[in-house]
Amino acid sequence: MRSQRGLSIVELLVGMAIGLLAALAIVQGFSASEIGRRATTGQADAQQVGTMTGWRLMRELRLAGNGFANGMNVWGCRLLAWQNGSALLPRASAWPQPFAALPTSLNLLPIAVLDGGGTNPDTVMVMSAGNSTGGAPMAVTITSQAQVETLPSVGFRAGDMLLVSNPSTSGGDCQIGQVDSSYTPPLTGQAAATAVPTSSALAAPYNNANGFTLLPQPADYTLMNIGATPTFALFGVSDDEQLVQLDMLERITLSEPAPIGENVVNLQVLYGIDDGSAGGVADDNIVDTWVTPTDAWSFANLQANGEAALAIKALRLAIVVRSTERQGVQGPASITLFPDLPATVQTTLNHSVEQRSFQYQVYDTVVPLPNQRIALCAEHRRYGGIPSAGACT
Repeated sequence: MRSQRGLSIVELLVGMAIGLLAALAIVQGFSASEIGRRATTGQADAQQVGTMTGWRLMRELRLAGNGFANGMNVWGCRLLAWQNGSALLPRASAWPQPFAALPTSLNLLPIAVLDGGGTNPDTVMVMSAGNSTGGAPMAVTITSQAQVETLPSVGFRAGDMLLVSNPSTSGGDCQIGQVDSSYTPPLTGQAAATAVPTSSALAAPYNNANGFTLLPQPADYTLMNIGATPTFALFGVSDDEQLVQLDMLERITLSEPAPIGENVVNLQVLYGIDDGSAGGVADDNIVDTWVTPTDAWSFANLQANGEAALAIKALRLAIVVRSTERQGVQGPASITLFPDLPATVQTTLNHSVEQRSFQYQVYDTVVPLPNQRIALCAEHRRYGGIPSAGACT
């Protein structure tokens, strides 16, 4: 019978060494693959978030001022609004985060940006009518708490929102109301009614119980139908890194901000101004310079002088999006936003060691504001000689 023997200690050690080397190679390969996967996934996630949030934000911003362009002295009027008997504007308490720095009383403006200070995210306010009929202000008589009298109410429907303002007073009050459910559109071939019912008791929660009689009387008011879905919105970045939207009329988001994009860590905004600076021509609907929303262009100054917003022809946005997972490699120590512009309007974001383990994408885009171009050429502004020669041809 032949004898048998096992592995020698040398052979066993050699085998173990080979196995360890193979395991090490497998782990290193897996680690490299995981780093690549995280980088690819992080970049894809950031691109998807940036694309969707950017599209959502730009869609609202492009409509800024829609329906208000032809209203005389409407920009800068103090907004009064109610819902189910409770005041929405001015607010009785501070706005929820991240909008707590905004004043509780807001004026009607097509667009306004509250500077966050330093590298903190900015807040954007945008207002627009929900249909094109808002472009034709109509003389209105406030006949009672539940009715106003105007020109034939062509295009009106029950549920449409209304804005009543005083065209002869700059910076006065303007009130939001609603066409109640008793309104009946005219049949084909019939003239539209001149009486518009505004009772708070008939499926019109945005009417005050006293209607528009709360406005100072007597006065020559105008009425604008701003449609069933006007936009009175705030956009900002929350502490938990979400781009959020707040509907000031509480139609969409109720009383708390709603997220529209995750892993958004910053939002910086510049105004494109048509003021004749940098060798340009004022009021020709061409951007002459880019400025931060501070000093002369601060939120407070626009609130105080609504017509100044006429010079804002575009916005430039920098949306900074962070990857969901750490990348396994250290990223840059800082990111400079708007690097092609003068240093006075640039923003540099410095990252900690912890922050550098994530991947960041910056979505830098220019949003033109077409309704600002239309507003410059409104009849009362052309009559006042505001547009430069050829701006409205």
